[in-house]
Amino acid sequence: HEGHEGVQQHGCRALANLAVNAENKVKVAESGGIEVVVGAMRRHEGHAGVQQQGCSALKNLVANDDNQIKVAQAGGIEVVV
Repeated sequence: HEGHEGVQQHGCRALANLAVNAENKVKVAESGGIEVVVGAMRRHEGHAGVQQQGCSALKNLVANDDNQIKVAQAGGIEVVV
């Protein structure tokens, strides 16, 4: 449901909640979660809820040093700025 804003908002929120845990930060990144969040933020740039939850997810994920590089490579800086 990539085209459904509400589903994307809640998906980003779920990933944000999962990424509070240190082990899950790694698992989310290894499972392609960073790219999913960045993609949702790109597709729904006009939807405040997707943007808010996407930023929250990225914030939690970058607390892991390796994920900082992965977020940058996936375009995470551009979607936040």
